[in-house]
Amino acid sequence: MTLAMRLAEGNPASVAALLIVLTVAGACKKREHIAPAPAPRPAPMMRSVQASSAVAFDLVATADGALLVWGPKDTSHGSVIAQRLDALGSEIGGPTVVDARPNRDVRELVAAASAGRLGVGWIEAEGTGVPKTRATFGGARAEVFAPAEDFGDSVAQEGAQRGRLVIAASEDGALTLTHRIPRDDCYARDGVCERYMQHRLGRTRREGPDPMERMEVRDACEPFLYGSVWTNGTWFSGVCSTEEDAMIPVIVVRPAISYAAPNNGPGGCTPLGLVAAPDGAVAVVSCQATRVYRWISLEGRTIAQTSSSSPLIECRGGRMHLRAGDGAVASPNDIGLSLNAPQSRIELMLPTALSGVNARAVWTGASVLVAQESAGALRLSRLRCENDRLVTTNAP
Repeated sequence: MTLAMRLAEGNPASVAALLIVLTVAGACKKREHIAPAPAPRPAPMMRSVQASSAVAFDLVATADGALLVWGPKDTSHGSVIAQRLDALGSEIGGPTVVDARPNRDVRELVAAASAGRLGVGWIEAEGTGVPKTRATFGGARAEVFAPAEDFGDSVAQEGAQRGRLVIAASEDGALTLTHRIPRDDCYARDGVCERYMQHRLGRTRREGPDPMERMEVRDACEPFLYGSVWTNGTWFSGVCSTEEDAMIPVIVVRPAISYAAPNNGPGGCTPLGLVAAPDGAVAVVSCQATRVYRWISLEGRTIAQTSSSSPLIECRGGRMHLRAGDGAVASPNDIGLSLNAPQSRIELMLPTALSGVNARAVWTGASVLVAQESAGALRLSRLRCENDRLVTTNAP
């Protein structure tokens, strides 16, 4: 006789109680075997595209992810193309034609975005003609662009290297393009100078005409125009010059108080670029096999300097911190950058194995996206911190 039958003979209510207990136990047992739903996998990253040059592209952070802009090898559908990306590097919609004119060979390209505005500048050539500088602007969603403006002749340059134009976007969306023009007689003194110009893109009628500025140096080095970033109301501009012992200076400009000051770097080195920081900017130069990182304050003073063969990425509880220093263990002389709000131009704070010479990298708020060209193919890679572990994903 079963237990249930014995209970039924003596006390039918006990059967009901037993059934309830067995039912609850069975439900609990079933729940123990239910596997948790797997975390959704990110959508595939943008596939590689064919670029016209190893420096004919740029990658910028936007409010909802990033934007990749490049000069395609096949220009039958346009000479400059843009593609929106989400915060993990997946495509948002299809590509947008920035410049629809065909058969232009884009040699070098730069872009900057802030406050919902996007500026794009590039060096182009048609056949064997003189390279020219062109630029346009539009919204950061890359949906509509103004007709590209011709800013005149640039200079010829051997190989694929940057240095003929830079662009920066201020916190309020002002877009400043700086571009090289042919060497000629100096404007303000005797002799011949290396010259460059600055333009404000997309000015409204209320703002008035473009406050075009002509600048010059007598003794230039390469790459000539190597950086341009805005941070905290201050503009940092890098021009490679050895004039009057001003070794690779960074010009620091604070328009609100009409303040400008140079900050000179170490001599005998090659400038690599500028990285914006919350309270200044980091200037990076290559001195033989070592990089020198110089932290410049908003007033133009050097507040820290360190050497590093390759920066490090540190994952701390899912947060990413970039550090340039001379050892695996942090020291007071290190220069670090904690990634919080989306930011462009962070490639020089990444390990050199992950970010090559002409790479561009951004922090989207969810991941670091790196774009670099190899054998004509422009590819993305993604860096994320999962707890204290760095996870790298390469696009096909």
